[in-house]
Amino acid sequence: MVLPVESPPEAKEWQQRTKRTGWRTDAPDDPNTTEHQVFEVELCTEIPIQLAIDERAFSEPPKSRNATDGQEKKLNQTADDYARLLAGAFDHWQRVLRWVAGHRSIGFPSGTIGRDPYGQRIAKLHRRGDNRKVWFQTTSVVVQMQSTISLHRWEHVQRVLSSADEPPIWFDFISEAHQRYLSYDYRGTIISAAIACETIIRSMFWLNVPDVSNDEVRGIIDRAPLQAILGKWDHVAGACPVGSWEKGKVHALFDLRNTLMHSGEMHTGSEKVEAALKAATEFVSLADRAFCLRKDIPDWPGLYRALD
Repeated sequence: MVLPVESPPEAKEWQQRTKRTGWRTDAPDDPNTTEHQVFEVELCTEIPIQLAIDERAFSEPPKSRNATDGQEKKLNQTADDYARLLAGAFDHWQRVLRWVAGHRSIGFPSGTIGRDPYGQRIAKLHRRGDNRKVWFQTTSVVVQMQSTISLHRWEHVQRVLSSADEPPIWFDFISEAHQRYLSYDYRGTIISAAIACETIIRSMFWLNVPDVSNDEVRGIIDRAPLQAILGKWDHVAGACPVGSWEKGKVHALFDLRNTLMHSGEMHTGSEKVEAALKAATEFVSLADRAFCLRKDIPDWPGLYRALD
């Protein structure tokens, strides 16, 4: 599993320390098999510190009291620290999987990190070289996923990770909007959906602006009225215009957001919020495709894939 070397800042650390990912399935390794279920994703990392461990620890069962007496606290802390590091890498993997597959629900809302009530031992310490196990910690990361993902997209996840591509920020916000809606957080739904639309609108707008190095000029451009830009969307998007009914619904979304931000109140029911979220999702999907075409990205695994 190759992770990006740039943004976010922790990614370089993940790239250096995360060696591989594996999975096991409920089907044999048969080329005719068309569907698998992934039960486990394993991430490993080398620990760049030295731990003085009694040699007996490598000949006795892991976590043997005789071999690790007096070191339990240190070993537990080490396992916990690096389990959190791998949890961050796992979160990045899920984000890319959601992005490539176009399924916003992967990992939400059932993802949990913490002590496993069934005692499943996931955070483990091994000796470098012979990979002998010396310690395990009862920490687990559990994600339930029911969405079907084709083998092509599953392999595409690895290519995206290897090329260090990051899901665009608007995809993260539209995913967040859907999760907030499922939690009945209608205010949060409107805020996240509006941010998703605004980020893609302004990103597309900047593609039409010549290189500007003056920070003050850039600031003026960044403060251009958002809905005025949306009103000229056909000229901004070029290859992928959006119909007037969709623009009208996105305008309505921004009106809801503005009312909420200025007054702290939002007098609207779940049906209107659901309609606004649907309009935002469709708009971001089409706008993402326009962004792909304008940037000449041949295989951009954006949200529009969910609408194929």
